[in-house]
Amino acid sequence: MTEVAGLTASVQPVGASADVARIVLAGRSDPLGVQRLQQVVDAEVGQGRIRLLVDCRQLEYVNSTAIGYLINLADRLNAAEGKLALVHVSPAVRKVFEVLGLKDYFPTFSNDGEALGHLTKGATRAPAPPSPKPPAPAPAPPPAPAPGSPLDPLRWLVFLRAVAEKVDAAVIPGLCRRLNLSGDGGTLQAARQVLGRVHSPEEFLRLLDSRALAAACGLYGLPAEGSPTTLVERIVAHVRKSSSAQLSKALEAPASEAADLPLELSRENLINLLQHTAPPRRGVPKAVARRLAQAFGRDKVRTRRPAGKWAWAEVDLEVDGRFGILFADPKVLLKRGSKAARGIQALAGRLAVAARHYGKGNALALLVGKVAATQGPLLEELCGVSDAVGAEAVVLGSGNC
Repeated sequence: MTEVAGLTASVQPVGASADVARIVLAGRSDPLGVQRLQQVVDAEVGQGRIRLLVDCRQLEYVNSTAIGYLINLADRLNAAEGKLALVHVSPAVRKVFEVLGLKDYFPTFSNDGEALGHLTKGATRAPAPPSPKPPAPAPAPPPAPAPGSPLDPLRWLVFLRAVAEKVDAAVIPGLCRRLNLSGDGGTLQAARQVLGRVHSPEEFLRLLDSRALAAACGLYGLPAEGSPTTLVERIVAHVRKSSSAQLSKALEAPASEAADLPLELSRENLINLLQHTAPPRRGVPKAVARRLAQAFGRDKVRTRRPAGKWAWAEVDLEVDGRFGILFADPKVLLKRGSKAARGIQALAGRLAVAARHYGKGNALALLVGKVAATQGPLLEELCGVSDAVGAEAVVLGSGNC
């Protein structure tokens, strides 16, 4: 029996099944205990026991560290053609799994017979022989970030699930597209893919647009005013001081009213929203107009508006009479040759008129389409031209100059 700082773990073989082990957990889990528990489990897996029955009848409390470790362990065993099953789960622990959306992720059983039947079903191959240095299975991510670590995967998993369910169901698929992730396996797996790609809460939250950040603040009772940087700092501070159980309470609340409130219109919020809007496959002007109207209010967005008096130009979108947006095609502009040069000159002229009409920095050239890495120097030149006439070039869904 191994004493683990508040958590007791005993490992027992089960009957004649050489690749099945029973792990009995008791007490209350904590980060240090889970790290030592991982060592115990690693030793069992190293001996070829890749079908683990976890007995939770004496487990009093399970924290985010323990749940995160069990998620990683389940993935690891599945990759090695093994399985994980939980048995005798107490109502308190079961409630945590249900609230976090993990009820269907861990197979749970009320008796040993059902659990063992699940573990041994389809086990036709011979168990791997013991080896002092077994081939390393797919490594589990570090078990639990210690206090003060940049990212607690489970807390942010709860946060992302709450935002997806209560604010915008398209947020997780959108993040997967932006990060070139498959998003396979359902919402939970897709969310884990997203969080596995980032290294800090700030990096993750910067993937969300201003409207989603404001709505997330409203979901957790935080002030929704301020710049995206302010909202990010506010959310990070709240998540760090909250437990996963506290964060999960947002899942029980009605859909966030903040999701329906207009976003504060500012240059920073406008550019941030454009940077985080995935380019649609067709109907770009209408799609962008709808997105801006949804964020800032329908009465704020108008199409094909004149800018200037004597020197006149037309902008494709106008936002609240304060910002003018001109659409531009990078496939045409970001090329070498006289045609592209004339296109940039024409765009610069329109931007100059719009910048004079709306004010410096409030005229935007919105590049719609993928910008290849080889077009970087040409994009930089276009940004310089835009800046010279008092405007700014922004790439839809990909950042700004």
